[in-house]
Amino acid sequence: MNPLAKAQNEVAVMHFFRENTTIPVPKVIAFGVATGDFVCLGSYIIMEFVDGVPLDDVLLDEKDGRLGDVYNSVIEKIYRQIARIYTQLITRTSGGPYDSTTDYFNALVEQSLLHLRNNPFASQDEEEARDDYKSIYTLKLMAKHFAAKIDTAFQLLCDDLRSGNILLDKSYAIVAIIDWEFCYAATAAFFCSPPWWLTGTEPFEWSDGDLEKYDAKLEVFLELLEEEGRHGLKHTLFSLMRKFRQDGIFWYNLAIRESFPLAGVMRHCLDTKPFQNLQSPDDLEEFSRCKMNQR
Repeated sequence: MNPLAKAQNEVAVMHFFRENTTIPVPKVIAFGVATGDFVCLGSYIIMEFVDGVPLDDVLLDEKDGRLGDVYNSVIEKIYRQIARIYTQLITRTSGGPYDSTTDYFNALVEQSLLHLRNNPFASQDEEEARDDYKSIYTLKLMAKHFAAKIDTAFQLLCDDLRSGNILLDKSYAIVAIIDWEFCYAATAAFFCSPPWWLTGTEPFEWSDGDLEKYDAKLEVFLELLEEEGRHGLKHTLFSLMRKFRQDGIFWYNLAIRESFPLAGVMRHCLDTKPFQNLQSPDDLEEFSRCKMNQR
């Protein structure tokens, strides 16, 4: 809605990390909103060219898009660099835009309900819309349970930090992190969840085999993160990530953030113990309102 502010925010984040960390961020040459003959182009950012390939190209097999055969030494080199980046992204604050993590989770639930209620293309059919509503309702019921397990700190979250936005050179050194536009203040629990993109694939696509591969690679990453944490910064990020993966917070954080496509993520949520004692909502009045607005 405000393209100039969007560009300004992204540039401000890039400047912040260039000035305060060693995270490789491209230098911004110019930014603004196109005018005159180019007004339809909207906002723009011109930055230095970085010669590199996305981490996706290194991790994924070209045939099936799944994790390919990558040497352990290469994986460890890349993961160690990512671990160093994570230790520099910690920007916690005791305050935040919400009084509690529960309030924040509930606000995200309401956003998802608004989307389901007001967007006629939110679901393909009535069955999918009903499943989405039940999933969102379940997330609301679990908000207090999971919020009680984490602190109330908020911090800057780089929500699009993923393998496709990490560029490597030929020696597998990270030469740039790009696409900082989706940065905002969020519960620190999101940052303390393990990176879902370590194997390059989306969690809602994961089969049981994909999940096993992810957990194996996650353990490698956490060991390296623990090692890097000893070099200066004293933190327990690695232990929180391991805990969140084990007790279901990892899946809850993914579901409450993503919302759509929700079914693939919720399938894994429902396999965790905290979700198994929940009953499906009997009152579908809210769903009926959602459906009426989609007609």
